Amino acid sequence: MRGLEIGRDRHVALPKNLEKNGEHVMDVSIEVVGVLLTLVYLAIEVRANNSIAKSDGHRDIIKQLTEWYSLHKNPRTSSIMVRGSTDFSSLSPEEKMEFDCVRHQHYHICEQVFYMGRGRLIPANVYDAFMTGTAIFLSTKGSSEWWEDSKNITYAPEFVAAVEKVRANSKDLPDPLESFPIYKYAGIMLKGNDPDG
Repeated sequence: MRGLEIGRDRHVALPKNLEKNGEHVMDVSIEVVGVLLTLVYLAIEVRANNSIAKSDGHRDIIKQLTEWYSLHKNPRTSSIMVRGSTDFSSLSPEEKMEFDCVRHQHYHICEQVFYMGRGRLIPANVYDAFMTGTAIFLSTKGSSEWWEDSKNITYAPEFVAAVEKVRANSKDLPDPLESFPIYKYAGIMLKGNDPDG
């Protein structure tokens, strides 16, 4: 192997095998830069897609909640939900079926929010509010009866465990029959129809 040669023009001439290695290093450097640029591009795309997924998920939850909420505009349904929340066992089989359908629709939305929260597709405060709301609705005797009958059949074990944890750790929850407007109004309606008032 020949050493470095310094020519009259004071330029260093590399041996032929080093010139080839230099070309190889240059090729590798270009490839590394290409890979890094690709990774940066993919990170930007993932972040943008995550943002879109969050937005779509939020819109979907709002739509589902609006549909669930609109079920309560029927006075009969609201009455069943209030009476069932108070004492599920007092409902007729037909009323239990309606209570079950409306409550399941609500809790499947909550379950979806639970998984979105775990996937960080919604803000933590939204997740916390939903989980607390889940516990609030189960704080009544009738809804608690319904939950005990339904939780292991219909819902994923990790969702049930999370709900049970929130219920166990929640203190001084507001009464949903007083704090949830549609139930409060249905309760007033029911009292208005009660001759004993």
